[in-house]
Amino acid sequence: MRLTGQANPRTPDIVDRFQQLNPPIFQGKAGVDPSESEYWIEKIEKIFNFIGYGEGGKVGCATFMLQDEADQWWKTLQRTLQGSRDKSREFMDLKQTGNMFVAQYEDHFTRLIKYMPIYNLDEEAKAQKFLRGLKLEIRLALRSFGERTYAEVVSQALNVESNLH
Repeated sequence: MRLTGQANPRTPDIVDRFQQLNPPIFQGKAGVDPSESEYWIEKIEKIFNFIGYGEGGKVGCATFMLQDEADQWWKTLQRTLQGSRDKSREFMDLKQTGNMFVAQYEDHFTRLIKYMPIYNLDEEAKAQKFLRGLKLEIRLALRSFGERTYAEVVSQALNVESNLH
């Protein structure tokens, strides 16, 4: 069962068939054996398989059966996932603009990079992404330095900035 995709499962025929099979409710109480969640998922999947329901609306139907702590967890997860998508986009669009200093740009970069973990796994990609977001005059001054780590790019950008002002 995928946790992404929010197709509309509210087709009356599917909802009726799902409900007629008396799907179990999952409350997700703290301290309960984790195997209870696995058992719940297996039962829900069994119902989906029986009624021949595709991936599209499983999340909507299954999460409708969450209550108490499990329902709160799901709502929090949805907000987090939405926030992560927004922050990922913000990271990809990040540029040093206007009167922003390199240190401020680096602060924004550091706060947002956690939403794009691929950049934390690749030091060269991280350095190149930071470099591409710098103001043109700083980028041009750094172009002859060759390959370097993220920390080196930040340090060199700070030095170039201080020499320009």
